[in-house]
Amino acid sequence: MPTLDLQRQQGSVQIRPLPLDHGSPAFSVAVFNASPRSANFGIENLTVQAGDKPVSVFSVDQLVRKAKSRARWTQIGIAMLGGIAAGVAASQTDTYHGYIRTPRGSYVSSYSGPSAFGQLQATALTAGAAHGIAAVQYNLDRTRDVLGDSIVQTTTLYPQQSYAGKIVLEKIPLDERPVRISIVVMWNGEQYPFAFQFAKAGTAAPVFHAVDSAPAQASAEPPMAAAAYPARQPRPAPAPATGGARSQDINALITKTALYMERPTELDDGTVISEFAVSGSELRLTAALPKGMAEFSDGTRMSASRAICGRRAFVPLLQGGATIRATYSASSKRRAEEIIVTSSDCVS
Repeated sequence: MPTLDLQRQQGSVQIRPLPLDHGSPAFSVAVFNASPRSANFGIENLTVQAGDKPVSVFSVDQLVRKAKSRARWTQIGIAMLGGIAAGVAASQTDTYHGYIRTPRGSYVSSYSGPSAFGQLQATALTAGAAHGIAAVQYNLDRTRDVLGDSIVQTTTLYPQQSYAGKIVLEKIPLDERPVRISIVVMWNGEQYPFAFQFAKAGTAAPVFHAVDSAPAQASAEPPMAAAAYPARQPRPAPAPATGGARSQDINALITKTALYMERPTELDDGTVISEFAVSGSELRLTAALPKGMAEFSDGTRMSASRAICGRRAFVPLLQGGATIRATYSASSKRRAEEIIVTSSDCVS
């Protein structure tokens, strides 16, 4: 498998394709923080496209839900097949024949009744189905543990620290191969672009515009070919990012955060966010008070601000200079309230 590496002033990113995960493209992503400050990294730092179409990166919660769905349908199938087989076995009959001779002649008698073996077989099939269902549940529990350990989740990297994990993309129409997959990592104020191609074996290597002047390399095996940004080649130092470039980066990160946040999202203080919107460098939240709370108070404002500051997905936005505005909608008993949070509000 090709491993692509790209280094910048603030760090480096390495990506390697993995085998399909239940039909979905999967990649291993590793990052190293070379900057003098801590930085968060998670799936919110990734933008993926298949051709010109955006592709979602699944979160751990989404993958767990998919695993649960697969397990549920497998269990239903086991139960149905076990029940049908047990019913067929239980319906079997045994027929007994007897011959009787008397002075008046010979007679043939017969008797049919439930098959003793069929009854035993039905019991065994029922128990076997129950065992199969339990085995599926056990495998699901193990899968959930593995997902929690391996899938990329928002993590804080301190200077000189590295982190690696797996990302799984939504399914793409591989029947239309070759398909080019572009992955852009926006992290630490810098962009790390990568490109891969899903292709059938024997397909000519694609042409990529490499960051380096060195020619792109391609791999004939496996069917996924990749060529871009070869490691161990001299790289020209990137030009320092201007304020305008940093502004574009943070605005793109805000847009992506608003796109991929779950709806609804509940903060640590119980505030429920139902909608996310973007206005320039501002992330706007439509919020509802925690359950059981009827009035908005100064305590509500303080706890909600702390919850926003502590939300991992919001930390890179605030560190990049973004503003987060939470609007608590008005009702017949109270007026609308707003909370505005910037990085200065999150200093402990």
